[in-house]
Amino acid sequence: MVMHVANGMYGLILVEPEGGLPPVDREFYVVQGEIYTEQPFGTAGVLDPSYEKMLNERPEYFVLNGSVGALTTLRPLKAKVGETVRIFFGVGGPNYTSSFHVIGEIFDRVYGFGSRHPSPYATSPRCRFRSGRGPSPN
Repeated sequence: MVMHVANGMYGLILVEPEGGLPPVDREFYVVQGEIYTEQPFGTAGVLDPSYEKMLNERPEYFVLNGSVGALTTLRPLKAKVGETVRIFFGVGGPNYTSSFHVIGEIFDRVYGFGSRHPSPYATSPRCRFRSGRGPSPN
């Protein structure tokens, strides 16, 4: 089962409250994952999974939205100055945490585990997320 999770059997499900969420200018969904392969980083083509590397927590790739460069080269998240942005963030794991941060910005509110109540560290520049869990203190 863990190999399935490491190979992308995870995601985000949003169940909006009755009446919906407050409107924003931009909304993004981002999920971090790990890929464990027998072949070294950068090898082209179909890659073989490595159960040993997964057990030893040695991924060849950390990916966002399923691929290397997904948010920098392929589909960067863009917003204009003054726009409101909502980011739904998750960690598929199976092993590592994520210290998710937006360069040059501080979060106004951070919600964990689908809660509609801000966490105690709601105005942080960075939030740490563990696999399958909500944010934890920096």
